[in-house]
Amino acid sequence: MSGQSGGQDDPRERTEAHLAEFFGRGEAFARQLIAENERLRRELTAAASDDEATVLPATVVEDLIARVSELEKEVAGGGRLTVDPGSVRELEDRCAGLREEATTLRGTVERLEHENYHLATLYIVVQQLLACCTLGDVIQTISEVCLNFVGVGGFSLLMVDEVRQVVFPLVREGASIDELEERPLADNGPIAAVAGLGRAWQGGDPVPHEFGVLMYLPLVSGDRMLAVLTLEAYLPQKSALSDDDFAVLAMLSENGGHALENVWVRTYANAAPMTRQAVERLLEA
Repeated sequence: MSGQSGGQDDPRERTEAHLAEFFGRGEAFARQLIAENERLRRELTAAASDDEATVLPATVVEDLIARVSELEKEVAGGGRLTVDPGSVRELEDRCAGLREEATTLRGTVERLEHENYHLATLYIVVQQLLACCTLGDVIQTISEVCLNFVGVGGFSLLMVDEVRQVVFPLVREGASIDELEERPLADNGPIAAVAGLGRAWQGGDPVPHEFGVLMYLPLVSGDRMLAVLTLEAYLPQKSALSDDDFAVLAMLSENGGHALENVWVRTYANAAPMTRQAVERLLEA
């Protein structure tokens, strides 16, 4: 590529390359003008030899012929177009400004693409959880969120026993579930901290943790906590939770609880036909 010498970019050569490309069409147009002037010169010469009336003063014709000859010699000799140094500097400044603007635009595009990916992630999480019909579906979706979106390879799902006021291990990824035991909700530790929130965890809330557990995340429907998700180990390529990860976890805290409650209601509610009277009673409730 022109403008590179010994692997280094020469600004002068780069400018000349830009100018050559910019004025390329002008040079072609100049060649057309020269050809047209040559045709006119031949016509004038022929008219003069036939003793016809002079079309232009002799001095004008001579000057035109001389200038055409100079242009022909310049083009034939590969001469460069004369460019004002001030114009060159102005063009360089404009090019630099355009490059800076292009860099800014690329950064904006990358940021918007990242935000779009993040929003798409949240949308997928919510849609997947709302589509769950069984407890197995919920567990599978939570596992996929932890592994594919948050980057956590070790985690456990502790379900709440509302009667006995304890949490018990239901599934575990990355380690043996036999290592886990029931824990009381009021244990004066991180379990009690997430239970005491009385709502879904949100970004900006404290991150309850303890040795061996990166974070305790409540899965809540309204003010009812149905489970606790413990994040225990990152995947090899992960080293910390980002703001985007916390946003996904906040979404999981709320919608994961809704999914669990939906499954519970779907499983244990008595089937009843939908009637006008029953629907109107719901409206009055």
